[in-house]
Amino acid sequence: MTKTYILFTAYYCNYFSGSQVYIFEMAEYLLSKYDNICIYIASPNVSDQIALSAKQKGIELCLLNDLPHNIIWDVIFALHAPILIYLLRKSLKYKKIINVVLSPFAELEKPAPFHEQLPVVVVNSEETKRKIVGVENVSPSKIFILPNFIPNNFIRSSSVSKLENIAVISNHIPNELTLLPQYLDNIVVDFIGSEYGQKEITPDLLSQYDLIISIGKTVQYALGMCIPVFEYDKFGGCGYINLENLDKEAEKNFSGRTTCKKLSAKEIAEEIKNGFDKAVSQRLALQKVALRYFSANNIDRLMRIIEKAPVTPEIKIPVPRFLPDWLIRIVCCFIPSPKWRQNFRHKYRNRILLK
Repeated sequence: MTKTYILFTAYYCNYFSGSQVYIFEMAEYLLSKYDNICIYIASPNVSDQIALSAKQKGIELCLLNDLPHNIIWDVIFALHAPILIYLLRKSLKYKKIINVVLSPFAELEKPAPFHEQLPVVVVNSEETKRKIVGVENVSPSKIFILPNFIPNNFIRSSSVSKLENIAVISNHIPNELTLLPQYLDNIVVDFIGSEYGQKEITPDLLSQYDLIISIGKTVQYALGMCIPVFEYDKFGGCGYINLENLDKEAEKNFSGRTTCKKLSAKEIAEEIKNGFDKAVSQRLALQKVALRYFSANNIDRLMRIIEKAPVTPEIKIPVPRFLPDWLIRIVCCFIPSPKWRQNFRHKYRNRILLK
């Protein structure tokens, strides 16, 4: 039987971020479901910890320049288009390229400039779909919504009855959440994320808690494990996910951007205490709905669509016209605002980040 080669691209593979976890779990699922398959992930930023984790799961994680040149990739899932552009300039060989877009606003997440030549664009939410249709002119007919799914090992019936342990999980924890322990007497609040020491989010980790405060993918994890979840982060959030707001919050990937409701630490603590019993009472019903919405079987649907899709034509990448690196760095020294410097660097991301 002929081996199938699948490549994922991503800019960040050196810490646990939502986009990195998204493609890793997708790769794991494909390995578990399909025979004679080989999966690589290529990134300019790879940590030893994540490389080891990938190896243990049967995934080859490598730096861009270490990617084998003799493979014709059956499917490329191109997250972070600048990586794909860089590899295409290196004579990447392929049959089908699928663009993956996981954010409606991040510069790095923009669709590939040649998206009209690609058969499918995968997005993670209705919000992202609307944005790339309206702003980037991506054809709605080629968009496939693959929301953050719940892996089988996160499907459990956790026993929760009393609020004693809370996990705040985020790589960008707002100040009001850091102050939360002051207003929750006799309740342990643990902070997990890049500022507090990175941990891989696993079922065993989440099962230690009676409440999860987070956004994005961690919300689906908690729903799958029957753990009450409180949506709040840098954008604010709706508070407890319940049967009434689940659909609306899912449209924006449980990001907090549906309501953008900002509260003080004291107000958050009051909402947590007052709404906990209702959240516990709804957790089984929420799990049932979540397992229907966020099933890993959606990946099988996607693969059937890709199988029928036409082969991607040869994509010619024009020679870039960028300022030289040394001049970019000098100019940045004279830009006073960190945000303006970041925006300037984003403009030349293809040239700087893939050096």
